[in-house]
Parts: sequence; structure tokens; C-alpha cells
Amino acid sequence: MNVQIFLNNEFKKRKHKNARFSLRSFARLLEIDATTLGRILKGQGLPSRESVERFAAKLRLNSDEQRELLDAFQASKEEQKKEQKSKSFNPIDDGIFENFFEWYYPIILESLRAHATSQNLPEFLNKNHVSQQALDQAIQQLLHLKLIKMNADNELTKVGFGSTTIKIPTTSEKRKEIQKKYLELAMNAIDEVPFSQRENTTLTVALNKDDLCKISQIMQAARTRIGRLSEKRKDKGDTVYNITMAIYPVL
Repeated sequence: MNVQIFLNNEFKKRKHKNARFSLRSFARLLEIDATTLGRILKGQGLPSRESVERFAAKLRLNSDEQRELLDAFQASKEEQKKEQKSKSFNPIDDGIFENFFEWYYPIILESLRAHATSQNLPEFLNKNHVSQQALDQAIQQLLHLKLIKMNADNELTKVGFGSTTIKIPTTSEKRKEIQKKYLELAMNAIDEVPFSQRENTTLTVALNKDDLCKISQIMQAARTRIGRLSEKRKDKGDTVYNITMAIYPVL
């Protein structure tokens, strides 16, 4: 059970007792704006924990019911995390990646999210020694894999939500190849892209090796936040960026 279901059940109980009990009546009881409550009941919003605790007091729930409501809130939080993650990233299946993917496939996919960049794609790939024939083959492969599709206007579009990402739980020759290529692109950008259109920052610091896991989690969280920003402004994309973050020992 989640918060939406719990509150809907509470609303129905009161309405069953009093047919005139309205959404506005319920909102006044919970001390919340009626529009906000309506969105929560429709599963379009999630209240804060403080609000949930206030709801429990206003509804005069017993200890078991309060525990049930808080459990429902936690379940809603987990659902929200999963939904946000799915909308932030469109991960490529490991099997598809290892057997079919080339380093430029994610760039092709993201160019379809930032439509204005599509016309620059052939020139960019040619500069990086990828021929028009290879691009045409990639398009056919992506269509076959159902990662892109043709819309009603006969235009190619990316399938699914979120930006393209590749899971790297372990290493492989294919993963090393992609990592090296993206680092090469980052190095070229230092000479070719104005500083106002890029960001480069480094940090050299003495750490305990046991902290590597925590730092990795910080980097993953930053990647997730950037993915969410990309999805929030998906209709305004005008440039395809690659963001590479790395941490490694030097001594």
C-alpha cells in the first residue's frame, strides 16, 4: 500500500459516513490545499514526512494505523525513486551493448533527443573516422534493436525515457574501448571547444582506499541529478554533451 491508496481509503470511509463530505472537507481536515491533496490522491504528488505525520494526527489514527500510514509513505518514496531513476536514464541492455554497440551509438541516440543537433551528426562522426555508411548501418541496427523508431512525420525518434547510459558493473574490452574514446573526445574538446561551452575540473587529494565506495556513490548521485535535469528540460535540448567522471590512484 502507498500513501495515495491509504488516503483514498480514508476519504472513502468518511464519504461513506457523510455523503456531503467533499475533497475540500478532507483538505480542511488535513490542513492542506485542496488542489495539492487532489494531486496526491491521483498519485501525481507525494507529501513530506512532516505532512504525513500531521495527517496521522488530524485523522486521529491509532498506533497501528499510524504505523501503516508511515509504511505507506515509505513505500511511496521507494516508488518515486524507481520512477525518477527510470525517467533519468535509459540503460542499454548488457547483451545488446556487448554484441552490437559502438562508441558513437549513444551520441546518435541523444542527437534524436536534441533534434537541432542531428544535422551536425554526420560531420562529427566523419571527423572521428566514422563513415556515412557506418552511420547508416548504425541507424538500421538501432531500428532493428527497437531503440529508435519512425514517427508519424517520418522522423527518427528515440524510444523510451531518459538519457542513454551504459551500466558498468564490471569491465570488459568493449567498456574499456568506450571509456578511452570518450576520454579522447574530452581531450580534443580542451583545444577545440571554447571554455564557456565546457567545464573541466580536477581534484588531487589524499584519501583512504576504503572511502572509494562512498566517493563512487557521490559520483553516481551526481550523474543521476544531471540525468533528471536532462529529462526535465527534454523539449529544450539543443546540444549533445558527454560527461565523463573518473577517480583513480596516481601514487
